[in-house]
Amino acid sequence: MKWSGLIVVSLVVFSNASRAGEPPVSPGKRVLSSYQLESKKQFREAIEAIMPAYLEAKGDYFLNLRLGWLFYLQGTYPNSLEHYRAALRLESEAIAPRQGLIAVYAAQGKWSEVASEAGNILHSYPGHLQTQQAMVRALIEQKNWPQGLEKVNAYLKSDPIDLTLMEQKANVLVEMKKEILLEDHLKRLLLAYPLDAYARNLKSFSRP
Repeated sequence: MKWSGLIVVSLVVFSNASRAGEPPVSPGKRVLSSYQLESKKQFREAIEAIMPAYLEAKGDYFLNLRLGWLFYLQGTYPNSLEHYRAALRLESEAIAPRQGLIAVYAAQGKWSEVASEAGNILHSYPGHLQTQQAMVRALIEQKNWPQGLEKVNAYLKSDPIDLTLMEQKANVLVEMKKEILLEDHLKRLLLAYPLDAYARNLKSFSRP
């Protein structure tokens, strides 16, 4: 269901309820209903549940963020991007809308856009771990191994045993064919995470 269709449906539902003399449903109840529907993976219904509250609010940060997430789950990426951007316009320093944009761009395979948005977050919040991971993944997906190694080494200084970053570094070292560095890195990784399947497979593969 497209954006315009959702507005029409929501307005019709809202109008019919008003004509019937029913008491209006509070925005909080609509949000709660959307969470309940989301838990059942009924994303279209969750969007329809929250839309009247969004239309009444006429520019609310949280409701735009919520709709961005629901449209993302539904796979309607243009609408998701629209709402995440709207949320960002309302709260320009907030991290969550940019994280939403990163998730959508990653789902679309737009890795240069992922790197760009990650860079925007890290400019203001350089220690944001989830965004650091997204930046390294974007560089890996673009096969930019040298910059990927540079970034992951820098990020590991603040969190030397973050599993995702350690696995990402191993990935980069494999692609760069740095066997000695890889072997040393895998020792540290498996010391911290002895059962990590990714590292164990690499360790086995790297043996002569």
